[in-house]
Amino acid sequence: MKLRLFAGLRRAARASAVRIGPVQICTPFLLCTVWFFLLLWDSSGFLALGLAASLWHELGHLLCYALLYRRFPSVKITLWGIGLELGGEPLSAGSVLLHAAAGPGMNLAGAGVCLLLMRRRLTVRLAALFSANVLVGGFNLLPLPPLDGFRIAAALAALVREKLHFGPE
Repeated sequence: MKLRLFAGLRRAARASAVRIGPVQICTPFLLCTVWFFLLLWDSSGFLALGLAASLWHELGHLLCYALLYRRFPSVKITLWGIGLELGGEPLSAGSVLLHAAAGPGMNLAGAGVCLLLMRRRLTVRLAALFSANVLVGGFNLLPLPPLDGFRIAAALAALVREKLHFGPE
């Protein structure tokens, strides 16, 4: 029994990716180990709340994609984050704008819910969750290439070009 268990752990440690339906987890052993120790040493609990705000953010993208295209995209989870793989589908500028704004929009909605709950009872955890949602949503609105803000700016520029009849690039 022990030999099979250790063989399974060695295989899991060597596995580069595990696929569960549309979800692909890259380097799962390393990912789980790193997150385990980070959360273990997180005495304030703020890292866990930040992770919750990040998952909430990505859920916004996932739900938006599912509503726009009536199916779920492939999801890739890595040590550095969660990404949706759209499969190289051509998306209109309006679709890109909606999809990119969905994540920060979910963080804004989460922060709004926290504000409403804080009006009834102010707690440190609720204030930290509010802060985590504002930070994750605000950071993702920066107009830097892999972030949502860059995709929003590019989609807005494409929509303005279309409205001014310059046509698509």
